[in-house]
Amino acid sequence: MEQGWNIRTGTPAKRGLRRLACLALGLALALLAGLPVVARPLPPSESSTELAMEEGGQQHFLTWGGPGQAHLLVRADSRLVVAFPAENLGVSLWFGPKTRVRVAAPPVMQAVPQGQRLEVTLISQNSTMEIRDVVLDSIRTIRDRQTLGPAGAEVVRRDRQAFALRHPVPENWASERIRVASGRWEADRVNLDGGAFRALLLLPPQVRVEHGEEGWLLRSAAPFDLRLVAEVPAAPLTASAPEDLFVPEALALEDPRSRAAMQGLAFLAPREKFMAGSWRFLTYFGRDTLLSLMLLDPALTQGAYIRGLQSVLARLSPTGQVAHEEDLGPWAERRRVAGELFGVVLPRSGQALSPETIRDMYRPIHDYKMVDDDFLLAPALARLGERSPQALSSLFAEPEALQQVMLNFGHVLASAEPYGQESSWRRTVALYPGESVGEWRDSNEGLGGGRHPMNVNAVLVPAALRAVVAVLDGLPEPHRVSCLQVLPQARERAVRLARAWEGTQEDYRVRLEPAQIRARLSRFLEEGPLTPAERDFYRSLPVDGVRLGDFLEGAPALEGGLEFPALALDAEGRKLAIMNSDISFELFLGEPSADRVEVALRLLELPYPVGLRTGVGPVVANAAYSTDPGHWETLGRGAYHGAVVWSWQSAMLRAGLARLLPRFRQQDPALARRMETVLADLAASQERAGDLAGSELWTFEVESGDWRAVPFGTGTASSGDESNPVQLWSTVQPALVLRERALLRGAQAPGR
Repeated sequence: MEQGWNIRTGTPAKRGLRRLACLALGLALALLAGLPVVARPLPPSESSTELAMEEGGQQHFLTWGGPGQAHLLVRADSRLVVAFPAENLGVSLWFGPKTRVRVAAPPVMQAVPQGQRLEVTLISQNSTMEIRDVVLDSIRTIRDRQTLGPAGAEVVRRDRQAFALRHPVPENWASERIRVASGRWEADRVNLDGGAFRALLLLPPQVRVEHGEEGWLLRSAAPFDLRLVAEVPAAPLTASAPEDLFVPEALALEDPRSRAAMQGLAFLAPREKFMAGSWRFLTYFGRDTLLSLMLLDPALTQGAYIRGLQSVLARLSPTGQVAHEEDLGPWAERRRVAGELFGVVLPRSGQALSPETIRDMYRPIHDYKMVDDDFLLAPALARLGERSPQALSSLFAEPEALQQVMLNFGHVLASAEPYGQESSWRRTVALYPGESVGEWRDSNEGLGGGRHPMNVNAVLVPAALRAVVAVLDGLPEPHRVSCLQVLPQARERAVRLARAWEGTQEDYRVRLEPAQIRARLSRFLEEGPLTPAERDFYRSLPVDGVRLGDFLEGAPALEGGLEFPALALDAEGRKLAIMNSDISFELFLGEPSADRVEVALRLLELPYPVGLRTGVGPVVANAAYSTDPGHWETLGRGAYHGAVVWSWQSAMLRAGLARLLPRFRQQDPALARRMETVLADLAASQERAGDLAGSELWTFEVESGDWRAVPFGTGTASSGDESNPVQLWSTVQPALVLRERALLRGAQAPGR
C-alpha cells in the first residue's frame, strides 16, 4: 500500500484506498450528471508523494513525483487555488463569503497530452456555493488577485483585451469563458498557442446553477459533494528522488520536523531548479536558492548542491548579476502584452502573430533589481570548495561555468571598488534608483525606508570578497590561471577591498545609553499599537534581574547600555535605529570577533520589545527604538518583515552559532556557554511554535501571560500577504540537526 506523509503530525497516511474511493466517487458524480464515463481508470501514480496539512484555516495538499505536481489550497470561505510548478501556472476559484468548502479526500494527479490534470472531491458544507471569480493564469496573476482583490486579475484581462484589438488571438485568450450544462460548470482559457486551462465542476443532479448579481450560484436543498477537475497546459517538471537530494545521514533522521522538511524540499527542488515556496512563489529565486544551499549544506548531496549553483549561473546577467526571480509562461506573456517586450518584435497592427513570435512571448524574463544576491554566489562557491575541492575544480573545468563565475566576481569587485577608493557611506551599495526593495526584506516597508542595507554592506560585500580569494586559492593552477586571464589581478583586488570593507560595520553601529533606552521604550509602550494586556505583559518581563516596568521607572538594569546594528541607512546617511535579526548574516557568513558575537547574543537574550527574543522565536525587526513612530505600525506584528518570526532567519542564527561555537570553545569558554544557551533557546522556541515552525513565517499574540505563535496573513479572507506553508529556506531542519549533532560530538570529545 502506497503511503504519503502528513507534514504536521509526522504520521504515515495510506493513500491507495483513498484513491480508489475518490475514483469511485468521481465516476458516480459523472454518471449522475449524465456525462460520458471514460472506461480506462486513472493512471497509477506509483512514485507520487503527498503532503497534507492544515494551517490558519486553510487546507493544503502537495503532490509530486508521478504524472504531475501540484499544490491544492482551499480556504473554506474565500478561495481555492491549484498551483502547478511547471511554468508557474494555476487554476483558482474565488468564493462568496458565505460559501464553506472543504476537501473530502486528497487529490489525484493525471497525465494529459501537453499538460497536467488534478482531480479532487470537494464538500460544500452549505446548501449554496457562490463562485464570484475564476482565474486561469500564472500564479503571479492569482497572487495579485489574492493581495489586490478583483482588480489584481482585471488589469491583466484588460491588457489582453487591448492587445486583442491589435492582433488576432484565440477567442478565449483574453479572459476566462464560462459554460454551464446539466451537471457541470466549466471555465476555460487558452494561451496564445492554444494550450488550454480548464476548471470543471461536476455536480450531482440535485444542484441547480444560477447566474447571480455577483457570480454563479450553485444551489441545493442540502449540503452536497462535487468534483473539481483542474488542467493546465504544461508538462510536469522532473521530480528529484530522495537519494538525489539528501545524504544518507539526513535520510536516516527520524524526527518528524526533519522528515517533514525533506518532504517539503522534495516538492520544491525538481531537477531543473530550486523553487522559493508554495503556493505563492513557485519559481526560481536566486537569493533563496543560494542561501538555502548554504543552510542545507550538511544535508544535501554534492550533486544537488551543484545543480543549485548551475541554475544560478545559467541565469546570470551579461554583467554578472544574479537573477532574483524569473517570470514564466503567462506572466512573461503578460508583461510583453503590456508593452515590456524584452526583445520580442511584434508584427504591425492587424497582423497575426507567427508561431515564432508566440514562442518568444513566453520566453522567461529575469529580474535583476535585487542587490544582495549578487554577493551570495561567491560564498556559496567557497562552501562547495570547503566540502569538496575536487567538485569545485570540476565545475571550473567547464569553460562556460568559469566564464559565468568570473562575470559575477567582476561585478562584485566593481561594486566594492568605490568604497575601497573612499571610505564613505555614500560609496556603499544602495538600492537601485527608483526601487523600494533590494534585499531579503523586499516588501515596500521592509527596510523602513532605508537605501543602504546593513546586511549587504556590513556583511555580504566583505564576505563575497573573502570568498573570491578562497575560491581562487582553492583551484588547481590551470583553472586559477584561466580565471585570472579572464579577470586579471582579481585576487589582489579582492584582498585589498576586503580589508577596506571591514570598516563598514562602524557606519551602522547604534549605541543607546540606559536613559535613552528608558525614554524610547516608555514612549513605545505608552503610544505604540499595543493592547493593555500586551503593555502589562511586556512590563512584567525580566531584564537583567528586574521587571521591565521597574527598569522604566528607574531600577538599575542594562547598565552597559545597548548596541545593535541599524537596519539600514537612509538616503541622507542617517542610521535607522531598528533592531533586527540580520546579525544572522554576520554569524553565518562573517568573521565576527568575540565582541561582535556578544552583541548578537545580547539581542537574542533580551525579550521583545527590549531585544529580539519571544517565546516562539526571534522577531526579524523591533522598531521600539526607532525615532519614527510610523515604524511601529509598518514594522509591527502584522507586517511581512516586521515584529514577526521568519523560519529561515531563526535557522541561520542557529547555523551561525553552530559554525562559530567550536572556535569559541577554545578561545572563550564563558562566551561559548552563552552561545550554547542561546542555541538551546532558539531550538526550544521553534518547538513552542508548533506546526508553524516549518512555514515561511509566523507572528505572535500575548495570551494568558505568555507568547503564542499565530499564522501570518490568514486572518482576512482574500487580501494581504500570507505565509507559504512550504518555503525553500524553511526546509533546513535536517541540516540543523546534523550540525548540532556534530557540535554535541565535539563537546563530548576526550579532553572536553
